[in-house]
Amino acid sequence: MRHQNIAIITNIFPPDQVGGAGIVAEAQAKELVEQGRGVHVFTLAGPKVKAKKHQINGYTVYKLRSYNVARFGELGLLPTWKNRLWHLVDMTNIALAWRIAHSCKKKRIRHAMTHNTLGMSGLLPLFLSIMKIEHTHVVHDVQFVEPSGILPWNHTKDSLLQKLYALYKRIMFASASEVLYPSSYMKKFYTKRRFFRNARTELLYMDVQSRLPVLPKKPHTDIQFLYVGELAEHKGVKMLISLWPRVMREHSLAKFDIVGDGALAPFAKALSMGNKRVMYYGKQQGDALAARYASADIVLFSSMCIENRPNVLVEAMAAGCHIIATKTGGVPELLADYDAAFLVEPGSEEAMVRAIAWAIHQRQERTHTPKSGRRR
Repeated sequence: MRHQNIAIITNIFPPDQVGGAGIVAEAQAKELVEQGRGVHVFTLAGPKVKAKKHQINGYTVYKLRSYNVARFGELGLLPTWKNRLWHLVDMTNIALAWRIAHSCKKKRIRHAMTHNTLGMSGLLPLFLSIMKIEHTHVVHDVQFVEPSGILPWNHTKDSLLQKLYALYKRIMFASASEVLYPSSYMKKFYTKRRFFRNARTELLYMDVQSRLPVLPKKPHTDIQFLYVGELAEHKGVKMLISLWPRVMREHSLAKFDIVGDGALAPFAKALSMGNKRVMYYGKQQGDALAARYASADIVLFSSMCIENRPNVLVEAMAAGCHIIATKTGGVPELLADYDAAFLVEPGSEEAMVRAIAWAIHQRQERTHTPKSGRRR
């Protein structure tokens, strides 16, 4: 068992990841290598990247062609008709499902762990079952109900199309023998919709630790706010940008660093233009991102969609930052034992402004150093 070959299947894998699913998959790959397992990672080749195979950190990564009308990383750029065609091809993509499952069989892989698999064929679990490969699935978001993975924070009723899509995914993933949930919120979300009824389920509470180096805090007299993540409407970024001039008027020491990329990047650039109290850094990783956390006093998380276990909050806790976060999905659960977090209603500009004022007061009082979050 110790030397058993294992497949990790995820549509995006570092360094190409967007969000936390790829980070979790990478951590899983490294842990399995340390256990002496043979690890094979199957992922999609991103835009402008050729399909290839390479080895890194003791495991083998296979970047695959998607056999679709566009690559997964280009999905947000497609017109509506082509986007729908892409999803239809993905749901029925026999070629890619067979290639992955057959490769696993040839490499004598007995166990596959799937993460986000949109773009890797909806038929993949069926082909893994046909090849008699045991299958564990790690749930990261709401993609089995809404393919985009984006549902508003107050979503309660699925549309007819969402119900039909959920039925299709429920059938395809019925063969999963085990399902891991990083939050109890997401477990309730899928249990309510009758997913994974024959699988063993487990809450995957990992230690609250960051993949980034934790650098010592830098002394400064101002109050530094930080946003890290996708610059998109559903992340509440437009609200942050629109309220920031008010924050600067009311709090002379407040400064704002914005890290990330996306459709709203031009708005972030415009806010920072000629403004010494706002800095836009674009997308950052590794030591550069760790330096941003080391400089930050307060991390802002403004998402207006259902979240699972946001990696940015894990990084913020590890760096000892105060946190202002919207009360959505698994966020309250993640921050439950972190004593320097303030939760606000998603989309409420007034609630966010009040929370910012509270955080500035906390920072000026310096009553305590934030304590580490939940460890299970």
